[in-house]
Amino acid sequence: MCNLTALTIALVSMPNNKDLRKVVSINDPVWFFNEGERQIEDELEERRREMSSYLKIKYGVDGRTWYSTLFELALASGSIEPPVDYKVYTNGCAQWWYKDGMEALHNWGGKNKGKPTVDDVKKFYFDLRKRMKPGDQVIAGGRFNAIYEDNNTTNRLGHVIYIKEITTNGLIIVDPYGGYIKYAMQNYGNFKYNNIEDNLYRRNDKINEFTREFTSYYFLPWDKVYEHGVGRGALLLLRPNMDIADNFSRQLWKKWFFGK
Repeated sequence: MCNLTALTIALVSMPNNKDLRKVVSINDPVWFFNEGERQIEDELEERRREMSSYLKIKYGVDGRTWYSTLFELALASGSIEPPVDYKVYTNGCAQWWYKDGMEALHNWGGKNKGKPTVDDVKKFYFDLRKRMKPGDQVIAGGRFNAIYEDNNTTNRLGHVIYIKEITTNGLIIVDPYGGYIKYAMQNYGNFKYNNIEDNLYRRNDKINEFTREFTSYYFLPWDKVYEHGVGRGALLLLRPNMDIADNFSRQLWKKWFFGK
């Protein structure tokens, strides 16, 4: 459930959840568990099923792969700023606007009349970074050249990751499911590349999914961001709600994920 995993990382990383992070156990280093030792993304999946009827009425779809679902789960947690407006398009697609006019959903696939270049991608992310406020969290989809460790098969993998930082030279992403070995940051902040697997995203097998076989932080240079379409189709910006502390949604968030 890479989509719900990325959403979990974004929500728990928000500044308005600083105190709650103290009671979350973290493994490798971004698998989040509540006090009941359940993965929080599993809790989110249960909430999605509970919201199924509402999602279908509002958007026509309720799958966890839809960004409308991810946005509504974030909104239900009380962690993000409520939008002042939204619009539902066809096939479950939607857009939301925060109070300063910032859109929640972005993409660079339409740049340069649908033929974006690496420079277009860089400009897109630099412009986004200028418009972001402190505490904003970003998750994005991409398509990666992957190999599965358990059976050594290759595939073009649709995948959602958490973007930790937009840097001058590329993106720092977080992905506990696997990653580009060459671009793995063995310790966060260390940009030393591994001299192997130039263009291969190694997918953790199910048995070893929670081990430290792969680090969870990766640095992707701009040419790799472009090649693997990170944000090409969709990028979701989640803005923390710093105006509330203990409203009904926040109480639900604590009950759902922290047993409080």
